[in-house]
Amino acid sequence: MNHYNIDVVLDIGANDGDYGREIRSRGYKGLIVSFEPNPKVFKRLKESIKTDHNWIAFQLAIGDKDSELELKILENDTMSSFKNFTEFGKEMIMK
Repeated sequence: MNHYNIDVVLDIGANDGDYGREIRSRGYKGLIVSFEPNPKVFKRLKESIKTDHNWIAFQLAIGDKDSELELKILENDTMSSFKNFTEFGKEMIMK
């Protein structure tokens, strides 16, 4: 990121900030803007970034149109989705 002079990262579907923490650990110091619609996960994200003044987060999803959708929240919150699960996805959830 430093090589390309990247100074803003948009983290779409940020979950609790794993990607942001990863790039911070590799030396990225620019602005991170995270988007996470899941309320429970967003709360963890906000808690984890509260001392990083160059990282902001919004509790919303990013898509190609302005709409409201139902978020299917699973116990494994990394698998939560606005889309219906495929048969493969349903099998993975049951494991």
